[in-house]
This record gives sequence, C-alpha cells and structure tokens, in this order.
Amino acid sequence: MRKHLVRNKNIEKFLYRIYRESFNEGIRPISRLEGSILMTLTTLICLKGTATLLDAGAGLGFSTAWLILGSALLPNINVTIDVVEYNKNRFEKLVSNIRELLNTTQLKRVRINYIFEDVIEYLKKINYQYDLAFIDIEKHQ
Repeated sequence: MRKHLVRNKNIEKFLYRIYRESFNEGIRPISRLEGSILMTLTTLICLKGTATLLDAGAGLGFSTAWLILGSALLPNINVTIDVVEYNKNRFEKLVSNIRELLNTTQLKRVRINYIFEDVIEYLKKINYQYDLAFIDIEKHQ
C-alpha cells in the first residue's frame, strides 16, 4: 500500500482496516491505485458544485470511502452518494464503516443513501442518472 496518498493518519488507518476486513469477508476490494483514480474522478465531477454518485456493490465501503474522500477535497459542494449492497452482513458493516468515516472527516455536506437491495433490481427501477456510477458487482450478475 502506498503511503501518504491520504495524509490523515486516522483515515489511513480506516482505509487499511476496511481493506483487510474486505479480504477477510471474501471480497476483493479495489486497489489503492484504483481508489486514488476513483477519488480523482470524483473530485473532477464535483467541480460543478453538486454531484450524485452511485457505488453499486459497495461491500464494506472501501470504494465508497474513496468517493467520499474525493468529494472532501473541494469546499462548498453538495454530494449525494447512493450505496447499494444486498448481503445483510456486509450491509450492516458498510453502514457502520461509512458513518465512522463521516464522523472522522466531519463531512456534513456528503449525504449517503444506504440501499439494501440487489443492484440489478435497483438499477431496473430507478429513473434518473448519476454523475458517476461505480459498479463493482459479482460478475455472474
């Protein structure tokens, strides 16, 4: 893992913990490099001042954390992130992990919608567009 990608030690510890927990749960999380790319894309999208993002197949929240961190780099923006997970155990950990991150970063302008549902079924019924959709679901779906 590359050091100093995120300069806050508490956030670094959080990211490392979620990364390891993901492997322990049988989830292959995105890499730190992929996370930094996701963070950069999020920052660029947020330059317009508002953004609606999707993390489909959120697992324990590792990729969601990168979306949050990307939005944290800009002041005075409003971001909504819909996180979708269908596994009950993972969903409960996801909610806990993201709440912990939001408390650590004290980001009040990021709104998280937690959606406990199958991603494919969720995508079939929505009728709006996202500024960025990160879809990381099991390939057989």
